[in-house]
Amino acid sequence: MNYFDKILLIYKRNKIIFFKKIFFKIIKIIYSLPFFPISLALFILIILISPFIKIRVAELPTSRIGHFTKNVDLYLSYKKYFQKEKTIDIFFPEKIISNQYLYKIYKKKMIIVNKLFFNQIYLMINFFNAHNHKILSIESDRDILNIHSNTRIEKNIKLSLEEDNFGYSILKKLGITKKDKFVCLVVRDDNFLKKLFPDDDFSYHNYRDSDITNYCLAAENITKRGYYVLRMGSMNKKKLISDNKKIIDYSFSNFRSDFMDIFLSSKCSFAISNSSGVDALFKLFRKPIVWVNFVPVALLPTFRSDYIYLFKKHFSIKLRRELNLNEIFEHGVAGAIFTKIFEEKKIKLIENSPQEISDAVLELDDLINKKIFYNKNKYQKNKLFWKIYKKKLFKYNFRHLHGKLLGRYSSKFLLNNKKFLT
Repeated sequence: MNYFDKILLIYKRNKIIFFKKIFFKIIKIIYSLPFFPISLALFILIILISPFIKIRVAELPTSRIGHFTKNVDLYLSYKKYFQKEKTIDIFFPEKIISNQYLYKIYKKKMIIVNKLFFNQIYLMINFFNAHNHKILSIESDRDILNIHSNTRIEKNIKLSLEEDNFGYSILKKLGITKKDKFVCLVVRDDNFLKKLFPDDDFSYHNYRDSDITNYCLAAENITKRGYYVLRMGSMNKKKLISDNKKIIDYSFSNFRSDFMDIFLSSKCSFAISNSSGVDALFKLFRKPIVWVNFVPVALLPTFRSDYIYLFKKHFSIKLRRELNLNEIFEHGVAGAIFTKIFEEKKIKLIENSPQEISDAVLELDDLINKKIFYNKNKYQKNKLFWKIYKKKLFKYNFRHLHGKLLGRYSSKFLLNNKKFLT
């Protein structure tokens, strides 16, 4: 959804908010006009010196934690290990900073300036099509070079001993010691975006939401293996209710903070997610992840071998049955990123059952602890999954969004749902 589509939606929903936004936009333009000559002069200077020193400018995607984490992390690794040309890269932030502590860390690694002048320069770069001065590697969150699975590429962020000690002191207040193992749980709902951007309509993302209660069984079962479970997130809609003292809804606790979000992500054994922005923090620290209730199918994060996958079920109202993997692509919803597309195609998305989620979580635990044996049947099922998936990626022009296809689809699901791969 582009900027003008969002503005149109605001107009349809609330005309007062629409005109309020237009008014403040005009005020901003008027306020910035006196600075335009300086910005223009700097832009001309950047162009003139480009044969000797290339300066690039980009807006830092700070407002959404997923892009703020993933895009910047991949950019830093790409520039350090893959970029041959030397450049001076200058960034300016968006109005909202989704994680202030992460912003503080990034400011030590990048040139981040006030947006007053450089926002105007960035607009000029786009207007005059000066692409050599754009930072294209900051615009994607797809790890097509498999950076996160390359052991030769160092993590971009490492917490200090002082930060670790402070984090463990907070963790102790939650009843968890330094020696205890814990798993992070992230379940996306629509409440965060509603609270953070009350004037915007993000209902087009609702197809990605899940019910936290469907994850209770997995949480209970993984605690039986000695883990604590910490439910992550901010401004969640529903609390995770459990009598199990090892299951803690950290997101509703008084200890939730931007720093602790980063600390917990760096120290967890693995994570469970239905694809939410917060899970980007686990990628930052190269953590194993169970991806359940995942959609859209074609955008699977196929970048690490210690990932387990499980799609939401795609039920065809017209056919009165669930679609198999082939049919999801053939019905034109494998790459659907708007709720409206599923509605138009008459496809109802059904969440994974609590048992299916639990099976996938336990499989990842077995995998990372080397307690699992993939017999011939399980191996062949996963091999067939990747064969079909890869073929469809090529056919429907999604292959460029992936590097090496790594990870495993839930073995229990494939064994119990034989028609999924027909």
